[in-house]
Amino acid sequence: MKYLSKTFTKNLFDACTGANSKTVKIFLIVGLLLFPGLKLMAQSNCEVLVIGSTGLMLWVPEFFTKFLPGWLINVTQIIHSDETLPAVGFIFTIHFFNTHLRPESFPMATVIFTGYVLEEEYKKDRPHEYEQFVKSGKINDVRVEKEFTKEQMKTIRIFGFTALFAGVIMTILIIYSLIFH
Repeated sequence: MKYLSKTFTKNLFDACTGANSKTVKIFLIVGLLLFPGLKLMAQSNCEVLVIGSTGLMLWVPEFFTKFLPGWLINVTQIIHSDETLPAVGFIFTIHFFNTHLRPESFPMATVIFTGYVLEEEYKKDRPHEYEQFVKSGKINDVRVEKEFTKEQMKTIRIFGFTALFAGVIMTILIIYSLIFH
């Protein structure tokens, strides 16, 4: 089977000049100017800052208690847990639905476990990017002849469904804790 590999954006320069550059530019220039609702992105960046800084304080409390009061570690733990659980649940559910519950990839998109996407699937899902590869002559650089054995695919699917099951259980427990805590 023919797969494509190394088709993902590697840095900011590629994102702004490569096949996805139009999407990135529209989002950055037009989106931020015309849609004030995108302020949610700024809020999510603040949440990342809060989760990261509180996580760092919980990771090395000995260092931070040299110049901060000890009770702040307890406050940090409360803030960190209250911010992290909904964030993890949200990230899991959005990624899960956008990746695996699309009709084209149901019940599981194996590309996240193999690192390879079928060429026909790539043509269908990302026609503009595929055309860019063909026009630039780079299609042979990313094309890979790869065969996965039945045992390999079985292992990939078992791992995938195990991760999926753990994620669903985690999301249910997060929702439960938010409602009944």
